[in-house]
Amino acid sequence: MSTHSKILRVRYTKIELIRLKRRLIVAKKIHRILRERLTILISELYSMLREAIEYRTRINNSLKEIYQSLVKVYTNMGDYEIDILTKAIPQYIKLYVATKNIMGIITPLLELRRVKSKPTYTLSETCIPLQDVAVKVEKLLEDIATLAELEKSINLLSYEIIRTKRRVNALEHILIPRIEATIRFLTMMFEEREREEKARLKHVKTVLTERRGR
Repeated sequence: MSTHSKILRVRYTKIELIRLKRRLIVAKKIHRILRERLTILISELYSMLREAIEYRTRINNSLKEIYQSLVKVYTNMGDYEIDILTKAIPQYIKLYVATKNIMGIITPLLELRRVKSKPTYTLSETCIPLQDVAVKVEKLLEDIATLAELEKSINLLSYEIIRTKRRVNALEHILIPRIEATIRFLTMMFEEREREEKARLKHVKTVLTERRGR
């Protein structure tokens, strides 16, 4: 008998056989539920992975565009003037962290919010490329926050998928086969006992009949 099909340590009684049959029904139900959960989690993970790849591509493209715009800004304004302007910019965006529930898994929710009105500049104070950089950087920060949220969620979902898959495998390849093997063993044992009992009763009946006929 293979390791996975070893019978469980139980009392060899008919009540225990009934309990095992009920336990098998429950184990199969749990197995089905966990498999459905695993399928949904994997589907959700693939969706997040595709979305994360899109955001990574978008972020890389944004960084290239921002770099090109910064080259124009430095060419037109110079380091000193840009340094003065950037130090005078007040903080107007904050990152807020919350959580959300995905199939019972608590994942992060990151959101950028404006705490003050966006600073504005006249064309005499700055130049159009700098304004373009400010708009692109704000959008870039939003994309980075979304990507961070996705990547952390992917890590958490991956861990839960591994955990759920182990439970499914344990039920499918260890517990359920052992319960079934134990049920077969007890069933055969009780059937053998009944055959022996019937044979014994038949033998007793035959002996009694012979004695009465004498």
